[in-house]
Amino acid sequence: MLLARLISVASTTLIAVSPRATPPCRRAGWHSPVAGLTAAAHAVDIAEHLTSSEPACFEALRDETQQRWPGGAHMVSGAQQGRLLHMLVRLSRARRVLEVGCFSGYAALWMGLALPEGGSLLSLERDERAAAVARRHLDAAGVGSRVEVRLGDALEALRALPEGEPPFDLIFVDADKKRTWEYYDLLVSRRLLAPDGLLLVDNVLWKGQVLERLEPAAALAGSEAALALPAAERRSMALRDALHGFSTRLASDGRVQQLLLPLRDGLTLATLAPPEGPGGLAAAAAASAAEQAGEEPAGEEKLVAGAS
Repeated sequence: MLLARLISVASTTLIAVSPRATPPCRRAGWHSPVAGLTAAAHAVDIAEHLTSSEPACFEALRDETQQRWPGGAHMVSGAQQGRLLHMLVRLSRARRVLEVGCFSGYAALWMGLALPEGGSLLSLERDERAAAVARRHLDAAGVGSRVEVRLGDALEALRALPEGEPPFDLIFVDADKKRTWEYYDLLVSRRLLAPDGLLLVDNVLWKGQVLERLEPAAALAGSEAALALPAAERRSMALRDALHGFSTRLASDGRVQQLLLPLRDGLTLATLAPPEGPGGLAAAAAASAAEQAGEEPAGEEKLVAGAS
């Protein structure tokens, strides 16, 4: 029953937000196969074009962002990720959502439209011009009353939240990449993520450069080889290394369970680790390790092994 409900809600989401019924494969300018693309790039191209298209309100926001920030329009989430955020808010029935890094409001608009009656979204943005654009488009879409765009440094704004601040059901982190760990650690340490809440962190693969960093000959930020590069490349390298460092630390942080999706620029999903019991993941892993080592599982691990 639960699986059927999730499928039903996801299908309804795709239909309800879609502005037209034209099959994506018939859109102008799209052909398959795409000449000159690698298999991975071709897969991304297909996924983008076979995802339901954006409603007009998103196209208008994207167009204005491109006009105002020609060099920064890439910071806008794609339609594929926008729809995922919309679905996750709906499927989780999130009533309190936090966005760390709003920019011109593209992701905030997707999530704001998914909020239930009485739901709210707090979005943090340090750029006054970007915040003004976001507020205007949120108002135009009819969700301005449920989305607050709070101006200021995101980390300072998070620290300024009162001690009694209720936790958030869903948190989307898409701000200063060098401070990603700081955002995450503060959110978890202060228990701003609800026990059953979902935390999302964007850009964790940083334009695919995180994969390049894993090559043995890859230059690291601050190395002699990196110092010879143009300033823009050095900045991108520093962000790449910061995001790789975040993912590496997160993988060994027992406070959460995480999943890294290679969607667009890389998206990490994390939930707080549940208290372990006889059926917990840690107990199952311990039982499996003991079995492989030829040892007799003990205690709760034995119960798990015997039940499988």
